[in-house]
Amino acid sequence: MSETDALWSAACACLQGPTPPGSVMGLARKIRHIEAPPGFKTLQLALLSSTHIEHLVPALEVAAFGDRMVLKCQTAGFNQIDQQVLNPSSALYAAAPDMALVFTRPEDIAPGLLRNLESVPAQQVSDWIADIHHRIDTWCSTLAAAGIQVLLLSFVRPAHAPLGIRDFSHPQGQYPTWQRLNEGLLRIAQSHRGVHVLDLDALVRRIGLYAWEDPKLWSLAKIAGGSQFSLSWAQEIMPVLREAAGRRRKCLVLDLDNTLWGGVIGEDGMAGVKLGGDHPGNVFLAFQQQIIDLWQQGVLLAINSKNNASDAEAMIENHPEMQLKLRHFAARRINWEDKVDNLRSLAKELNIGLDAMVFVDDNPAECERVRGALPEVHVFQVPADVVQLNRRFAQVCAYLDGVTASEEDRQRNQMVQQNQLRQAQQDSATSVESFLDSLLMRAEVERLHPGNLARVVQLLHKTNQFNVSTRRHSEQFISSLMNRSDWLSYVVRLKDKFGDNGIVLLALVQLTGPTASIDTLLMSCRVIGRTLEHSLMTLMVQDLQALGLHTLLAEYIRTEKNKLVEHLFDEFGFTVSETSPDGTRYRLSLTQRPAPTVPSAHITFDLINR
Repeated sequence: MSETDALWSAACACLQGPTPPGSVMGLARKIRHIEAPPGFKTLQLALLSSTHIEHLVPALEVAAFGDRMVLKCQTAGFNQIDQQVLNPSSALYAAAPDMALVFTRPEDIAPGLLRNLESVPAQQVSDWIADIHHRIDTWCSTLAAAGIQVLLLSFVRPAHAPLGIRDFSHPQGQYPTWQRLNEGLLRIAQSHRGVHVLDLDALVRRIGLYAWEDPKLWSLAKIAGGSQFSLSWAQEIMPVLREAAGRRRKCLVLDLDNTLWGGVIGEDGMAGVKLGGDHPGNVFLAFQQQIIDLWQQGVLLAINSKNNASDAEAMIENHPEMQLKLRHFAARRINWEDKVDNLRSLAKELNIGLDAMVFVDDNPAECERVRGALPEVHVFQVPADVVQLNRRFAQVCAYLDGVTASEEDRQRNQMVQQNQLRQAQQDSATSVESFLDSLLMRAEVERLHPGNLARVVQLLHKTNQFNVSTRRHSEQFISSLMNRSDWLSYVVRLKDKFGDNGIVLLALVQLTGPTASIDTLLMSCRVIGRTLEHSLMTLMVQDLQALGLHTLLAEYIRTEKNKLVEHLFDEFGFTVSETSPDGTRYRLSLTQRPAPTVPSAHITFDLINR
């Protein structure tokens, strides 16, 4: 086993259960000496806080490494938010972070909020709240303008309430005051691109406020809380980091016996399995309801179970307490084959990577087999005490969670079903040409606008195979292009007779004098082979010629996963201007009429709002 694999295994083990802080710190020190291994993503994170939160760094590094990410953390020190954010020459901007985690407490800005607010004029309380929101809004707007994504942490109400039992109902109690403070945080996030709020208060409620706070650490070192729960805190933050690095998972693969129901359908029969009613059937029923919630949000579901298909399918369709039906599953492997082979087959059928999967099984041997053979797959073992199933699975849901939800996310299951119909038609077609013609494809091309921004950012962060440069621009940067005349954007939605594939292609072109440069050209893997890119390139060249430009530059930057497009610009008729181990640079003369690009004969283009 390589050093990277050993460290990755150790990081995963840390995340599975209680781990002493010393072990986490020791593992983090080893991880810091590892350069970004193949298949790992690197992310730069700045931590800005009005208290000491350096204890969070090792936990974040370990949690990220367990998800095949290398996290580079920069801490600003105690109460240095203004000094770092408002000074353009600060170490914060020199480090060029992808994201900034901002943690402050209202009482650190306005200490008077901890007093008996009944004796404070209402206007004074409002002024304190306004000042806190103004400070945070200034930080967010400054960071967002610099292209840095911002993650705010919600305010945690202090344990002691000076008004005692009257606090909850008093208009100036701490409960309504902290509610006003948190509502303001949400308004700030909604007013800036790339600013999100994480509910730290929910994590503290789960742990318990008295367990979270450590009066001794605060008195001695100004550590506000959570030092002994650093891994829990880090895992709460991970969904945002995963999404920023394109690591958010989108497929839940489920075993059946003793996973979706209690018992073995092939032995106990439909009448003998436990589902619904009393314990433990009520646990499995609640588990299925959790899964339905994920499905409704666009998470793909698949089955990987050793069973007789006829028994299992009859159980799913006919048991009166089954919440999940066959229609909920995008793909199924109900057989007696190796589950590792089944997972590979499912990934191929669904056109996703293994690193997009979460696998759930009750059998420890099967779980260990998958962990060893397919480290990219996150494995969750159903606990032996099934009473713990739903609480523990709620933590696993974080791997499928994210801060954005595009229309394509919500329609993912429907799109997969449509794609299966397309595949069936392709299998029956006599030629590729006849298949493409039969789809009756129509592409809608539009500019960047607020309505397509979320999907565009998703494509930028997660598209790997058909991506010539793999530049991961921030949401703030992409948003800024909407109003710039020196950039052209092409956002393409593809429809056909089976339905809407959604937004699947993006091109960004920078204009500099008589020259244009392709900054980004990427396409979703679900429409590869449809010839959409050829028509888009023809449209782009025509637009640039109409603007009077002379030359179009392009670049292929080699990555571990984008060999598919290594010769794309050669196909478009570009000439090579420079080669290197990292890739190839190209140029295309726009003075030729027509330029040597050939549109697809299979797709009709509609230009919208252009």
